[in-house]
Amino acid sequence: MTSYSELNPAPIRATIELLARRVHERFPESSLGKVAAELVLVAEHNQSAIEHLRRPLWWVRLLTALTIGLLLALVLWAVFQLAGMSKGGAVNVADFLQAIDAATNQLLFLGLTVLMPTEN
Repeated sequence: MTSYSELNPAPIRATIELLARRVHERFPESSLGKVAAELVLVAEHNQSAIEHLRRPLWWVRLLTALTIGLLLALVLWAVFQLAGMSKGGAVNVADFLQAIDAATNQLLFLGLTVLMPTEN
């Protein structure tokens, strides 16, 4: 099935090579042949760059998983702290609601940080 959302470098490179060959056959001494030869070199370089960029970045994935784990640990710690504060009776209702509001805001911002797409 043909996909129009991404380019396949192999047919593009083949087309560039074919056009470079045709230009060189018809105009062997022109500068257009040199431009076409340079395009062939650029296509070769792009293909190797694409192959390099398609490899996954494992250290980024590991760092992301570690960050998510740390965020979950922080959330659990905050829940236990709030539970301990509410059982101790040292906190009145206004302080408890303010702490819940602040914790909710922090969780929203931390969640957005995890869900934001990153660019490679």
